[in-house]
Amino acid sequence: MAKEKKHEIKTVFLMWNREVNGTKSSVQIPLHIIRSVNSDKSIGDAHYICNKCGTQLSQAYKCVCGQEFTVKDIKRRVDGDVVYYAEDKKNWLELTVDENIKVIKEITSKDVIDNIELTEKPFELYNNDNPKKQQTMKSIHNFLNQSDIVLMVEFGFKGETYGGYIISTKDKVLLYALRDALLVKDAQQIGLDTRANPHTETLKALTESKKPALYREFIKAVEDAKKNKTELKMPVAKKEEEVIETEIDFLKGF
Repeated sequence: MAKEKKHEIKTVFLMWNREVNGTKSSVQIPLHIIRSVNSDKSIGDAHYICNKCGTQLSQAYKCVCGQEFTVKDIKRRVDGDVVYYAEDKKNWLELTVDENIKVIKEITSKDVIDNIELTEKPFELYNNDNPKKQQTMKSIHNFLNQSDIVLMVEFGFKGETYGGYIISTKDKVLLYALRDALLVKDAQQIGLDTRANPHTETLKALTESKKPALYREFIKAVEDAKKNKTELKMPVAKKEEEVIETEIDFLKGF
């Protein structure tokens, strides 16, 4: 049986602006986000032991100077001639990436199936802070299902920007992170008719990893701080303010 893991709960904003027949509506609601599945598939508690004495082994990194470290004790990294602290990199990336969920466009469940290989990492979105927010989430859950709408979105998580889908399942509103489309292999079956999908190119652009570019920006920031003999300047995280809740026209009746 998979082990239960305590997953971090974060709070982000869903930013959803839509226009139908000239009528504009906007949803801006704070949502709690948590992984919806456990990833630990361990079937036991086995560990490595010494071939000679049977003692449990621990991994260590040994320096030519004689010092030994576990990986959690190694604070610094080097890239080329740039030395930086791992904690600085983690904090810099997380502060740079906007974690709020922005709706890019509305697609259908068929569009998702056509590009199903992109899906991974499901998160649940929820808000039980008060009855009005519960009703809003219930309306979104029903609206997406009954209208056969899936939301194509962009969001950040732990220093990485992802493309994603928001999908209404039988009992949850799920956010699926999408893997980089460049990782999807070509089809092996010969003779299949390839279906064109109007959203494939948008998805390819949306899922392209932005982390390498952000990492290069971090390395440059470290270099500049060293050259100017100043402390590394951390980005300022953007904070969204909750808007006054009003009736959302297109969700009425759902």
